[in-house]
Amino acid sequence: MMSKKILPFVVLSCVLNSTLVQAVEINKDLNLNFTATAMSEYRRSGFDLSDGKPVVQGLVSLAHKSGWDISAQISNYDVTVTPAKYEIAYTVGYFHPFTEKVYVYSSIGQTVLPNWADGNVTEWFISANAYGAFFNYYYDWGKHSDAQYRYIGYKYNFPKNVWLDMRYGYNDVGVQLTNEDGDIRHNYSTRKVELGKKYNGIDYTLTYVDTDLTNSECTQIMAFGDKCSATVVFGIKKTF
Repeated sequence: MMSKKILPFVVLSCVLNSTLVQAVEINKDLNLNFTATAMSEYRRSGFDLSDGKPVVQGLVSLAHKSGWDISAQISNYDVTVTPAKYEIAYTVGYFHPFTEKVYVYSSIGQTVLPNWADGNVTEWFISANAYGAFFNYYYDWGKHSDAQYRYIGYKYNFPKNVWLDMRYGYNDVGVQLTNEDGDIRHNYSTRKVELGKKYNGIDYTLTYVDTDLTNSECTQIMAFGDKCSATVVFGIKKTF
């Protein structure tokens, strides 16, 4: 069990400290990149997936000039009700620019949760972006998943490598939700506001995350009512 808990930290340590790890131009058409991320908490679609604990992620991606890419990422995963302590995500994607500020990106992949195969999820993702505005759509399916996540947002870049990323999500996790008053619905909303700055090649972010799920509704999804409440997440990220 201990080795599984420390594995993501080992990945991050290797990425940050190894003199062998760097952006690699394999040839004029292929580039290999490594990204290390650390966050005060792991939030996805508004849900706390690290039990309120810090998380580290290691990502390796291979991109071709045609727009195709493949990637693999490992992350902490510490939801108390599952035996999984980390997750591994594999994706293949395609990027198509229409202009410098108008583009689409789509990917398909699978998230694997060791020791908890029932939680494995396949995900299709598409993002349309134009002049800072964007629409993101995710469709997840698996043994216990049939969820759709839709986000609209806007990212504004200020001078001196500062940005503000705002997004609103309208999501359906594929289950009927009942609140404390007995009212029933299938969808919930989530909000995310991120302020970031790049300094000395490192991205620093401060992110507010919230959902409109009640304690009862959150418990039906996550087994605990406090895993959907508002929080602020601090993060750092570096790509080599």
